[in-house]
Amino acid sequence: MYAQATLYDYWMALYSRKGIILLVSVSAMVFTLLIGRYLPPIYEAKATLFVPFNDASSSYSSSSQQRMAQPALKPLPDEKEAGIHVGILRSDDMAEGIHRRFPGKEPGFFKKNVDFVTSPQFFTDIYVRDRDPELAAAIANTYVDLYAEFHARLLKDKATRTRRVLEQQFTEIEKRVASKTAEISEFKQRNKLLSSTEAEQLALNQSQQLERDRNSVIVELQAVRERMGVAGQAGADRAGNSDASGAIPNPMLDKMQRLEARKNALTERIEKLRDATRDTVTAIATMRRLESDKRILDELLSNVEMNLAEARMQSEAPMVNIVQVQTARPPKIPAFPIHALNAIVALVLGFAAACYAALLLEYLGRLKLERIRRNLVEDSDLREVTM
Repeated sequence: MYAQATLYDYWMALYSRKGIILLVSVSAMVFTLLIGRYLPPIYEAKATLFVPFNDASSSYSSSSQQRMAQPALKPLPDEKEAGIHVGILRSDDMAEGIHRRFPGKEPGFFKKNVDFVTSPQFFTDIYVRDRDPELAAAIANTYVDLYAEFHARLLKDKATRTRRVLEQQFTEIEKRVASKTAEISEFKQRNKLLSSTEAEQLALNQSQQLERDRNSVIVELQAVRERMGVAGQAGADRAGNSDASGAIPNPMLDKMQRLEARKNALTERIEKLRDATRDTVTAIATMRRLESDKRILDELLSNVEMNLAEARMQSEAPMVNIVQVQTARPPKIPAFPIHALNAIVALVLGFAAACYAALLLEYLGRLKLERIRRNLVEDSDLREVTM
C-alpha cells in the first residue's frame, strides 16, 4: 500500500519525473525574470537621526562660563525613548506636513512607502521608497527637517507663553522697585539719614571722637593734679576749698577747673549721644529692613530681566539639537525588483512546487493501481462463488 512506501519510493517518484520538475523550476525562474524586467524599479533611500540626551543646555543670555570641551553627543540607550521619536514621525500631522512639501504624492503614499525603524544603536532610521531615487532621498531628508521644525515650534510656543508671563512680572516688579525706592528716599529725608550703614557709622564715629577727647582731658587733668601734689578726689575737694586757695597757684587751679568742666561737658555730650543713638535704633532697623527689601526686589528684577531676554530670544530663534547621522542620498541600485534574488526564490519555489506535484501524481497513481487491484480481487472472488 502507499502508506508503506519507503524513502526509496519517494526518490524514484521524483527521479522518474525529473524532466517535469526541471521544466517547472526553470519556467518559474524565467517567468519571474520576465516579469521583473517589465516592472518599474523602486529605489529606497535612508536617513538616520537621533536626539542627544547629553547635550549641554545652551543659553543666549547666560553669563556663566561654559566648558569649551563638550562630551561627544550620543543617543539615549532606551528603546522606549527611541519609540517616542518613531511615534511622532508616524503621526498624521507629520504626514500632512510632508504632503504639503510634496503635493504631487498622494497622502496614502507616505503611509505605505515610508517606514520608521529604531536601529540596534538606538538611532531612528527613515526609509522612503519611490520610483524616483532623487525624490526618495529628498523625502527622507525632509522628514528630518520637519522633525526638527516640530520641536522648534513646540519650544517657540513655550517660550512665547513664558515671555508673556515674564513681561507682566517684570512690569509689576518694576513698579514695586520704584515704590520701594520712593519709600526709602522719603524715610531718609524724614529721619535725616543717608543709609542705615552710614547713620550707624556716623554715630559710632562721633561717640569714639568724644571718648578720645574725654580721655585726653582726663590724662591732662591727672598730670595737673600730680604737678600740684594732689591725689584722687580728695585733692580735687581740697582744690575747691576756699581756705586752701591761697596756698595753690591760681594758674594751675584755673587750668584744673577748666579741665574738670571740659570733662564734665564731654561726659554729658557722650550721654546725650548715647540717648540719641538709642532713639535712632528703630529708625536704623527700619532703614535696614527697607534696604533689604529693595535688594531682594533688585535681584528678583535682575533675574526676571535675564529670563525675559532669554525667553524673547528663544521665541525668535529656538535652539533644537537633532543630529542627522546619515543624510539620504539617491540610491544607485533599486530595492525592488532584485533580479538575482527573485530568480533564486522563483527557482526554489518552482522546484518545491514541482516536487509536490510529482509526489501528488505518484500518490494518485498508487491509489488508481490500488483501486484496480481491489476490483480485480473482488471480481475473482465473485467468479469463484458463482462457480
